[in-house]
Amino acid sequence: GEGGGSSTTQTPHGGVAAKIPGKIEVENYDDGGTRRAYNDADAENQGDANVRTEEAVDLVAGGTGVAIGYTKAGEWIEFTVNVEEDGEYPIKAYASSGAENSSFCFLVDGKAVGDTVKMQKTGEDWSVYEEVSAGKATLTKGPHEIRLAITGDNVNVDWFSFGEVKAEPSDPLKVAGQAKFHYNEPMSYQVFSLTGAMLGTVDLTRMDAQTALMAAGFKKGIYM
Repeated sequence: GEGGGSSTTQTPHGGVAAKIPGKIEVENYDDGGTRRAYNDADAENQGDANVRTEEAVDLVAGGTGVAIGYTKAGEWIEFTVNVEEDGEYPIKAYASSGAENSSFCFLVDGKAVGDTVKMQKTGEDWSVYEEVSAGKATLTKGPHEIRLAITGDNVNVDWFSFGEVKAEPSDPLKVAGQAKFHYNEPMSYQVFSLTGAMLGTVDLTRMDAQTALMAAGFKKGIYM
């Protein structure tokens, strides 16, 4: 039996549904307990991440923080999300595997979406995470349940995203500041990030640098 758990309902972790488009950290799977918010093959939490330790989902320290690990085919975790508008959303995930047979897929409201990700071996010990594509999902505006389903043992998943994800707040492109830009003559300039990646060009023949950067879609930040 479920031991008095029958009255539990499934709700987003922390009470607020994740927004899509957006990136979802696996440890923020829904509240509601076993067979509602998750299905884990063994009752013991085998993870070492020290979060949500009272539940059976095996969360491990890995990737950018916490990942789901010790996964077995048939396990799943669910996330209540809110899709901001109808559309086709590319799916990505950040995952690792030290084995050849690991795989996972996504379902929305119980229907498979995108592609099953068959993981290549990323390293010997599951410490090497790679961004992988899981195809695309056509979603309608409003609330949905996304299920991350393990289809082949022993994949670790750190996060997944539906749709283009905005830069993290720590991204240097988001550092607030005014445009301090000295140039000798009005012309087009190439814009580079602080890491040297070329981000685009701005035309300074008709406007000042700050206006031009904003017009070209650049956020406040530090550029070269």
